[in-house]
Amino acid sequence: MPSVFLRHTALAALILLTTPACDDTPSETPDAGTQVPDSGQPDAGSGFMAGGSLTPGPGKQVPESGKLVVLWSVSSSSPDYLYKFGEGTSSGATFALPLPTPPPAEALNQAELGVGLVLLMPTSFSLADGRYEGEDIFFDALIGAAGQYAIIYRANAQVVAPGWVSLFPVGYSCGKGVEAPEGSSFDTFEPVSCASLNITVDDAANIDFVNWT
Repeated sequence: MPSVFLRHTALAALILLTTPACDDTPSETPDAGTQVPDSGQPDAGSGFMAGGSLTPGPGKQVPESGKLVVLWSVSSSSPDYLYKFGEGTSSGATFALPLPTPPPAEALNQAELGVGLVLLMPTSFSLADGRYEGEDIFFDALIGAAGQYAIIYRANAQVVAPGWVSLFPVGYSCGKGVEAPEGSSFDTFEPVSCASLNITVDDAANIDFVNWT
């Protein structure tokens, strides 16, 4: 299958300022009453929750339940890699994805910027959090994805590149893809409510993913 999320790019495609890595000390798990924050509300990691809806593709059905996993794309190193961090669940046409702690530094570009893709997997899918050099182990098993959305993590206010990063607060937030204008190579993200993410239930080859790097 052609590469959907990992793209071999030059380091110039993602130029980030050098700052200390974010603190990945675990914090308390949010209680059941935690509200899904809008992307405009800074959140250092404690109590963050994303959610939204599931929409079936042509000829597909929304599963009764599923497992959500977050894959963080790291393109500031060579070779590019994915880092699995974060899980949630779907029930019918809705899902909830809690992230009670910040991502590990290894899940971030230059330990500063995180872009996490939300995948819908069968409930039986199980892989440990950590670094993965290839995407096939995930994309061959997925039953859906939020291809036009991402979880964004900005470690500090000094992270200013790519240019769209300045639209997002420090901490966790959510973004929706914006198609690259004519003459540009890469898509960008704009802030959206973290309660409005949409997962398309379909094969990976039929889902349009944001080409941000």
